[in-house]
Amino acid sequence: MIKNIIILLVLIIICNISFSQDVDKNKWGFSFAINNIDMMPGYGGGLTYTSDGSDGFLNGSGEKRNKSYSFSIIPKYYLSDDLILRFEVGFTNIDMTIHSDVMNVQHQLYTLEVKQTNYRYVPGIEWNLVRKKKIELFGGILFSYIKYGNITGADSSIALDSATNVLLSWRSGKSIIPGGFSIGFGPVLRIQINLFKHFSIGAESSYSYIYSNVGGQTDNSYILSYNPSLPPQISSPHNFQENFKGFQFSKIKSSLNISITF
Repeated sequence: MIKNIIILLVLIIICNISFSQDVDKNKWGFSFAINNIDMMPGYGGGLTYTSDGSDGFLNGSGEKRNKSYSFSIIPKYYLSDDLILRFEVGFTNIDMTIHSDVMNVQHQLYTLEVKQTNYRYVPGIEWNLVRKKKIELFGGILFSYIKYGNITGADSSIALDSATNVLLSWRSGKSIIPGGFSIGFGPVLRIQINLFKHFSIGAESSYSYIYSNVGGQTDNSYILSYNPSLPPQISSPHNFQENFKGFQFSKIKSSLNISITF
């Protein structure tokens, strides 16, 4: 099955090279893209806050803040008007927080912060499928390598007496979850609207069949105090092994982009 798909892709590329016009007008292009957030795959268990691959990991009640962002730069080389080589370099910064404030017998304040930095390197090839006036549709295949940084989780909790607002206890903790990598390939579909001769806007979606190797020894440490009049206690580190290795389909990656050619 995979062999047949590869043969078909090669034939399509050969046809585009053979029959495309303006081959002598090779040119460079450059795109800037804003992407959806790509979380590290494969987690559950002790890492439930990353289990669904989105900000759903902050699934407790409370005020949620998401300051994450992801962008890419994509140099392109036009072999012809219909055939393009591309190489995407992407950066994702994950920065999510949940804060809860619960008034009961005790006044309980809880904050969780999760941060991670990921890099993506994605070469690929595209060919023109449809050209109608200023609108063009491209299809292609991408080969992706994503490097996932460590996930850092920091949480803190404070308990106050509801009547007197006197501090009863507090706790501060930190978790470090090893990152890893994924590598794979898959299709891409891109629409382009040519506003001017050398300037366009557009959008694209892609997904991949990937092999991932992420995780490892997760380190947890806590400082806590159940009696504010006494020195705080430093808990013994709680470490455990959690890995994910295997093949799977990635989440769909979508992006908006602006492009120039020269």
